[in-house]
Amino acid sequence: MTMDSADDDNLSYGSFSEDFFSQVELLKHRIDQQQKCVELVGLISHQFSKILPSEIDESIIFALKTISEFIGIDRSYIMLFASDNSKITCTHEWHSKDSTPLSKAYRDVTIDNLPRICQTVREATDSIYIRDINSLSSEWTNEQIAWSADGVLSKLISPLLSQNSVLGFICFDSTNDNKTWTKDDIFLLSQTSRQFISQALVRKELAQEEQKAKKSLQVALEEKEVLLREVYHRVKNNMQVIASLLQLQSGKLSDDNAIHALDVSQDRVRAMALVHEKLYQSHDLARLNAKDYVADLAKSLMNSHNCGHPITLKQDVDAIKLTVDHMIPLGLIINEMISNAQKHAFSAAVQSPEITISLKRDNDSDIIVIIQDNGVGMPDEFDITRSNTLGMSLVQSLTRQLRGHMELSKDCGTRFMIKFPARE
Repeated sequence: MTMDSADDDNLSYGSFSEDFFSQVELLKHRIDQQQKCVELVGLISHQFSKILPSEIDESIIFALKTISEFIGIDRSYIMLFASDNSKITCTHEWHSKDSTPLSKAYRDVTIDNLPRICQTVREATDSIYIRDINSLSSEWTNEQIAWSADGVLSKLISPLLSQNSVLGFICFDSTNDNKTWTKDDIFLLSQTSRQFISQALVRKELAQEEQKAKKSLQVALEEKEVLLREVYHRVKNNMQVIASLLQLQSGKLSDDNAIHALDVSQDRVRAMALVHEKLYQSHDLARLNAKDYVADLAKSLMNSHNCGHPITLKQDVDAIKLTVDHMIPLGLIINEMISNAQKHAFSAAVQSPEITISLKRDNDSDIIVIIQDNGVGMPDEFDITRSNTLGMSLVQSLTRQLRGHMELSKDCGTRFMIKFPARE
């Protein structure tokens, strides 16, 4: 009996030892799994940390694949609610070689087809674990039929939350056996779905909305550009009609003063029409290249007036971009100055008559325009501030419109200098 008693004691001790070491091994295994789980979360976190909007879909598939392979399931996919919550769609999916893809079957599925899971997901805050699809209650009939047709035996579902709204849910399907999900599995799924995948989906939605907004803005800008070009084109055409009418009227007159007045008016209208013509032809509908405009305007004026002797036109104009508010008054000023020089500056005694136009930007970003000739010059008693001619009055008014000032020099011909701020 003693031996029996000893034998009994040995058997009891052996059972205790096996149980103890078994528990230790189980604990070590769990710690090891938890460590791997933490490492996996870190890996997925790194994948999502610096992704571009164009890389979000790829990163989500990577997360589904990584988690699925880690917890040993056959298929994982994301279902997202439509904006009006009337339908649900499979947007991302990973599946093993042995399982069937579902993404095509779950496109724009109405909520009535899967009512219970949609309601449960909206009400749930934690993951939903279904160990045996066949054990579901009658309330889950629609889901049970659909999931059984998909070959699902057990399922883990986690809501995708964004602040106070439910975006959808992630499904992890086991099609080979009734899988028992551990707390580590559920923790991994919850962490990745809420911290990374939900945020990535929100980022993707925001990026898509931004792209839509940009596209709408681009369309609106293109429509505005078309309309603005049409406006410039019509204004230019209308001004050309006005200039033609003035020319026709001038041909019916015999009074030299009246003819001269109409000719001058034609030049002014053409100077304004040229601004709109240049804008219509330009890629920039708000600003004009001063160099191109001044060259065309000066050429037009030199060709339209027969002065009886050749006049050399020199230009030193920088390719400065100026707005319409600058260019129209500036064009009218140049028109008046060149026309005045052509008609009054040169006598037969002037050798090699020249008109020079300069347009520069100074260090203070102001625009300096100089129009000068080497003609006979202004009379000594001429005071520009007291001149009552229409041309000089117009030049002074336009200079004030530019918020600039004008200086006159009578040495070696006539030199007008106009300086105004190049406001944007």
